[in-house]
Amino acid sequence: MEGTEQTLSPATGAETLPRRTSAAQGQARRAVTAGGWFVAEDLNDADDNQVVGNDVVGNGSIRAQDSGIELEKSDHNVIDDNTIRGNADGLTDGIRCQSGDHNTGNNVTRPCR
Repeated sequence: MEGTEQTLSPATGAETLPRRTSAAQGQARRAVTAGGWFVAEDLNDADDNQVVGNDVVGNGSIRAQDSGIELEKSDHNVIDDNTIRGNADGLTDGIRCQSGDHNTGNNVTRPCR
């Protein structure tokens, strides 16, 4: 779904950013989100991002494909102190890791560390 947008409403105001769903988008834009609320975050082939201190709740309807925060082929990201709950994947305060290495933060599950 390249070109799909996600809405972020950080504590400082509302902002709309392009959703990174392709390698080109993931590498072209470095995400830094902090202290807000946002719709599902997919980091596909995206490196060196920071996703910190957000509420990621109530995303998706299909457990096998929808999640709160998902990493695939993504390395060296910081994903920390996010509240992740009530998403279709059923995970609580942890990311869905498809693949990736050297990611840090208390939301990162072992396969992506």
